[in-house]
Amino acid sequence: MAQPRSLAVRAAVARRYHESQPRPRPTLLVDDMDDAAALAFAGRGLIWIGVVQDGRVVCASGRPPFDYDVAKVVAYLKSHAARARRAAREAARAMAPPAAAA
Repeated sequence: MAQPRSLAVRAAVARRYHESQPRPRPTLLVDDMDDAAALAFAGRGLIWIGVVQDGRVVCASGRPPFDYDVAKVVAYLKSHAARARRAAREAARAMAPPAAAA
């Protein structure tokens, strides 16, 4: 695929890719046409930067082609999603009203 020549085309390509992925999907961010985010994080364009939490990159796939490891990012997201679900269940149980005595 040729590189998009406008932000609208870049966003459309990203949206098609994002919608093709299984749920739950992480938030997708699209860099400006000047690649400012990619340059700030790596000094050159990247296909995938990773997961940003509290304003910092907490997991990245690495620089293509040799350090590129999307499986690492997927595993990170799955492990953190499982922890978040457990924490939400525990919080819901803690906040639930006591069951009525029979």
